[in-house]
Amino acid sequence: MSWYDTDWDYRVEITVDNTQVDGDVSDFPVYVDLSDMPESFFTNVDSAGADIRITRSDGTTECAFEIVAIDTSAKTGELHFKANFLSSSSDTSFKIYYGNAGASAYAVDATYGSNNVWTNGYICADHMQSTTGDDSTGNAGSKTATGSPSTTAGKLSGNAVELSGLGQYMSFSDFAELAGMGAYSVSFWVNLDSDPSNTGFISHCSASFADRNIYVVSTSSQGLLVYASSDGTGLNDGQIYENSSSVLGTGSWQHVYIELILGGTETGAFFLDDVSQTFATKSEDGAGFPAATRDGAGNLYIGCLFPGNREMNGKIDEIRISDTARSNAWKSAEYTNQNTPTTFYTVGSEEAQPTADTFTPKTSIF
Repeated sequence: MSWYDTDWDYRVEITVDNTQVDGDVSDFPVYVDLSDMPESFFTNVDSAGADIRITRSDGTTECAFEIVAIDTSAKTGELHFKANFLSSSSDTSFKIYYGNAGASAYAVDATYGSNNVWTNGYICADHMQSTTGDDSTGNAGSKTATGSPSTTAGKLSGNAVELSGLGQYMSFSDFAELAGMGAYSVSFWVNLDSDPSNTGFISHCSASFADRNIYVVSTSSQGLLVYASSDGTGLNDGQIYENSSSVLGTGSWQHVYIELILGGTETGAFFLDDVSQTFATKSEDGAGFPAATRDGAGNLYIGCLFPGNREMNGKIDEIRISDTARSNAWKSAEYTNQNTPTTFYTVGSEEAQPTADTFTPKTSIF
């Protein structure tokens, strides 16, 4: 029986159900709602989760992971780990180790630290645990808040950010990571408090909106719009995908997944709660989609189109931006994992470290 390290006293197996994975995916960030863990986990784990380690099914090969939140008194928390592979034909298992009072948490940029959960095309992963601070990829820099937005219970088991629609938004300054992308995908959860007409969710532009790159908004006349700029200037340049009807409601969490492939055949996709929606293409200047996003000039805004315009009234959680298109299997797995985690995986019972005559310790080959 292989065991990660004799200094760790306990582990729990988590098994991803292959029937919830429509096609094989690699380097997939699995979300774990820690309230699904056995009660004894919260007795034996470090209060800050510093002793948590995650391995593949062999019990020794480590996976990068991120602890977004953990509360051992309330028995709750949010964790993400990078699964090297999830099969659509057989269940895939992983081990969560804990129970080492002397363990230290990994640095965010360590091999198995939080930044390395988000290396498969992600340029921003913001769990909305707070209104300020760094995103989890380590790429986007530091987020700032305007107008004192607040945190509240999220769709995932950590926090979400709540915005009033009155002068509240967040931003990453000079978000250069968007430069030169030939494709991008954006996903997030929203729970809106008022009619979503004229609401900005994600945008990359100057503070005056005179210089813009991409944005995702809803409008009273065109439903949901996704925009990509041809040259970044002027009011009528670039390409828009639009959904002709308002598809976002109020009072409940909804998952939005949008992607655009720039240039060439002008393709895009929009999924709402894992259901594909129809987008029509509209060229604003006759030039079609740009071959790639133009540059990194401008801020990345969350919760508005630009300061003072189409500010969001409601909650937003788990924003992810990638510089790549994802398979439909990936999109569906992301939705199911976050929406109903116990459908996506099962959690086993706590296992104690075996006695010395029955376990095989981790070995290193140099």
